[in-house]
Amino acid sequence: MALIALQNGLHPYVYRECTKGATLLKSEFVIAYNLIKLCMTIGLLVASGSFSVSVKLAAKDSMRVAFPPAAVYAVQNMLTAVALASISGLAYNLLNQTKIVWTALCVWVLLGRPVRAVQWVAIGLLCLSGVLIVLDEAAAKGDSNNGFEVLASTRLVGLIAVLVSAFCSGLTSALSERALHLCSRSSLVFSTELATFELVTIFLILVIEVSSGCEMTGDISHIKDYGLFGRTTLLSLGPSFSQAIGGILVGHLTKVTDGVSKCYVLIMAVMLSAVIRVVVEKSPLTTYLLMALPLGLLSIG
Repeated sequence: MALIALQNGLHPYVYRECTKGATLLKSEFVIAYNLIKLCMTIGLLVASGSFSVSVKLAAKDSMRVAFPPAAVYAVQNMLTAVALASISGLAYNLLNQTKIVWTALCVWVLLGRPVRAVQWVAIGLLCLSGVLIVLDEAAAKGDSNNGFEVLASTRLVGLIAVLVSAFCSGLTSALSERALHLCSRSSLVFSTELATFELVTIFLILVIEVSSGCEMTGDISHIKDYGLFGRTTLLSLGPSFSQAIGGILVGHLTKVTDGVSKCYVLIMAVMLSAVIRVVVEKSPLTTYLLMALPLGLLSIG
């Protein structure tokens, strides 16, 4: 859990620092992340001597068990890339807490585990925390109304992206918990399946975009001009590496506990993001964030 908290807290900062001066498209981020995760999980399975047996057992119902969460994960990770490029790391991690709300609700609907009264209170606190963050971004927009409308619009897109990504995360947490516990999957095998199907999903999306002209990722024109990974650097792939490690660790955590238990991880991640904002980025906490931070921590505590 400590490793996942460290990855979650540092990931927004890693994304911004590694992609400075380079282009990492949303689709490139998802593709690279899953290729790295696939290499890691296959390597670990081969090293443990269980690769061939695990593949044979999982192949029987892999499409039914792993494809639904993988498809949602593809959308979630693309939205994550948008959010990380648009808003501060602390705002991202605070709003990303809403995944606990959606996880509780999705577990209730899909697994029949009801939401307790105390969890409804936490949901209300999270919603209030989210409103304060939106107000903080709106205040930033008001302070930059002379030539910075594009920046304000980017922040709004980032806020929407992280909220929708949090919903996707809640849904995939419930689907993953069902697969890992009810379908008797090992976390490494399931992570391998997810990476494989997520790659299939993103390439399918790109093919549909090319053939139909419909803007789904918004990356096609750039890929046509420069090629896939045409303007990325080895450093700019750092966020994909970080996300891959986090994905494997989260799969193991979900296997040994459940999706809702990740709330403790989010507490530590938010605290780490606050430290990074003040110490590393030299950016003071605004009044809205000072109010949102304790509410968010209280809601998941």
